[in-house]
Amino acid sequence: AEMLELQRRLAYGIPGAPRTRQSTSLAFFEELERRLAGQDVPCWCGEFYFEYHRGVFTTMARNKRYNRLAEFKNADAELFSALNLACGTAHAYPAEALAHNWELTLLNQFHDILPGSSIEKVYEDSMEQYEQVLASDAALIGDAQNALAALVRADGDGVLVFNQLGFARDALVRVPVEAPVAGVLADGRPLPFRWADGELCFVAAELPAKGWRHYRFAGCASAPVPFAQVSEDGRRITTPFYEAELDACGAFTRLYDTAAQREVLKPGARGNVFQMFEDRPDNYDAWNLEQYYSEHMWELDGPAELSVEENSAVRCCVLVKRAFSRSAMEQRIVFYPHTRRIDFITHVDWHEEHALLKAAFPVDVYATRARYDIQFGSIERDTHRNTSWDAARFEVCAHKWADLSEAGYGVALLNDCKYGCDIHDGVMRLSLLRAPTHPNPNADRGAHTFTYALLPHEGDYRTGGVVREGYALNCPAYARPLAAQDGPLPESYSFVSVDAPGVVVEAVKRAEDGNGIIVRLYEAWGMRTRAVLSVPGSTRAVTPCTAMEDACGEAAVPENGGIPFQIRPFEFKTFRIELA
Repeated sequence: AEMLELQRRLAYGIPGAPRTRQSTSLAFFEELERRLAGQDVPCWCGEFYFEYHRGVFTTMARNKRYNRLAEFKNADAELFSALNLACGTAHAYPAEALAHNWELTLLNQFHDILPGSSIEKVYEDSMEQYEQVLASDAALIGDAQNALAALVRADGDGVLVFNQLGFARDALVRVPVEAPVAGVLADGRPLPFRWADGELCFVAAELPAKGWRHYRFAGCASAPVPFAQVSEDGRRITTPFYEAELDACGAFTRLYDTAAQREVLKPGARGNVFQMFEDRPDNYDAWNLEQYYSEHMWELDGPAELSVEENSAVRCCVLVKRAFSRSAMEQRIVFYPHTRRIDFITHVDWHEEHALLKAAFPVDVYATRARYDIQFGSIERDTHRNTSWDAARFEVCAHKWADLSEAGYGVALLNDCKYGCDIHDGVMRLSLLRAPTHPNPNADRGAHTFTYALLPHEGDYRTGGVVREGYALNCPAYARPLAAQDGPLPESYSFVSVDAPGVVVEAVKRAEDGNGIIVRLYEAWGMRTRAVLSVPGSTRAVTPCTAMEDACGEAAVPENGGIPFQIRPFEFKTFRIELA
């Protein structure tokens, strides 16, 4: 109301102030184009970093988690529904339900809902709508996978695992089974597994991109051997990748990379340290994080309860429990045999006020610039405060990961629902929770569950596999028991894939006009690339399209199951696949 009244007065005319009028975005840009016709207009290179409202990267964390889940689950529902079209099952494509789920998700990306700066009632409605979206997606995914599973050939009892990502991968999967399992095989090779209390957990190796694979149970196998060595108190862990030591509060006092033969943390520093800050903005409580917030910091260094929750062939998990201030936390620090990623699966019962919680990793990496994940690419930002512009970037936004790399080595900090972070002087920090009181007096109070991960790697973010690990953390594979059966669909299947590791297949869906299947991909490494898009043998033609799915090139017939194409740095492309 205040802004509308101000506009009314400015439109009337106030001496010394410009006269204004309301308009639409389209009319504004059309008029701008007319006024600038033939002129040499300035062009800005780089991001429009807004030196204000930095708290919105973190406020209302539950809502941000819902958003991340909905984005990926909507895409999964599209993919598995499209796979039924490609495989010729009787399953009908649920276009109306998918459109509804995307519309509700986009509605809740409004600029005060998703940033966390709306009143409390908004988040009651938002949570209800997100729950509706996720329940609908779960049903759509389940129905689509059921239709496919009913037709997959299985040469023995086992587990069918679906991979929604656009690249082949190894994934840890969990599935309930009725009887003890002696082992799991892939191409006759035994896989790391654990069976306990009616649940099978194993590493599904070489999962095909955008497809599935059936893994058979082994008739007999030797007892699984834990892959890690762990001290009785859980404070010393040795794995094929690392030698790690924890202190009494669960922070890393040492993390040695055995493959690279170097320490990950700075000498004398502790990693995975929780830092609390007094967070009292000058104004716009839910919106702002002031630069002086860092002046009032204390570490959560009180003693914690550590225990070894699991040490098996597939996972080593140390459970850390602690209480602090008016809140409590449980965290599982998880090491794996199939990935260098170290996961921190975290549950916080948060009851603070005007406080900010961060997790900090002081890494022994020298780099003046860090790289941050954004939609369809990544962006570099300085890690120092040389200028006022550099200093203003004391808190920045990232999506699935942030990476700090020097020549030959780096460390990435990944997450499954966090967006605010800062990297300065070799210290990587992820913002976890805030506690503003306006306009929502109960913002963020209560239970939160989230996962972040540390990924030391050789090379930079490209060769270190950071982009793929970011997707893998956010997109666990789907698994279900599947008994022996005959069927027309193969045990292992990939709908589409790309042979270039820097090109990511982001979306697979039915075309909006119902004619064919749309595949959308992008270049993630900032590198001009020649690649081949592998497509099903039933493909009749592949046509380049605009993002609006209009043809923008000649249709091509696949040769040897693939379509070659060129892609520019960070470009995204859309193809229509027409099936016979």
